[in-house]
Amino acid sequence: MSGCRANCICAIVVIFCFIFFSCGDGMIILFINKEQPVTEDPLIGEFLFSNNTLDTSRLGNSGTPFGGIVAVPDRFSNANCAYSFDGIRDTYITIPSNTLYNTSGTISFWIKTDGVWVDNVPLIDSAAIITRADSDSSKNGLSIVMHDPGHQIDIIIKDNSGILTEIGNIPLNNSWHFVVVTYEFDINGTVASYIDGVQNTLDLDIPLTWSFNNQSIRIGESTDAGWETFHGILDDFHLYNKIFSQAEVINQYNLEK
Repeated sequence: MSGCRANCICAIVVIFCFIFFSCGDGMIILFINKEQPVTEDPLIGEFLFSNNTLDTSRLGNSGTPFGGIVAVPDRFSNANCAYSFDGIRDTYITIPSNTLYNTSGTISFWIKTDGVWVDNVPLIDSAAIITRADSDSSKNGLSIVMHDPGHQIDIIIKDNSGILTEIGNIPLNNSWHFVVVTYEFDINGTVASYIDGVQNTLDLDIPLTWSFNNQSIRIGESTDAGWETFHGILDDFHLYNKIFSQAEVINQYNLEK
């Protein structure tokens, strides 16, 4: 096979490559398929609360409801497409742990408050909306809670020492609001929060030495009995293993509102 030569011609989009070998009067063509990398969907939890607690993301990591949770109309007046929490102890949704949750990411959900406060724990004015934290005394992890009076929402991140960053206030106007929290696992990490697409806080260079210890997620109540239980309506709870930019938060708000 004297005089053989190889010529490689690749498509501009780098999907296929053809290699031609000229051997005397014959020609051999090798066809190589070079697949483009597929971007993995950052959505790792989608709970639409359409009269169920199914996870419609690629994980399919469905939750389990407990107590007095009632399906009610959502922000579009669709029947049985959101969940109302009565504020009574042991009323919550639990989502099993998953290792894909143990990363920097974004949490988003819709919330509607009506000003009602159920006092289960004397002298405690904080009700857990969403928590993913250790149940021991360290409370290592992340919690999103609502305070009374004023229904101010706070993000609480703890790693034994305790770090608190405030989101802002949700108006008591019996209306729906879109809440987004982003968090970064890094010694110079950031925590950002948004309500209805508007950034409320951006805490830079927080020494986030905390981490998730494969805890389950609890919606409506904390594993810590010292917190009050949430009273109000929640819908469209989403988890992403990606930190949303402000532009992405605004885009998501416009898509979901």
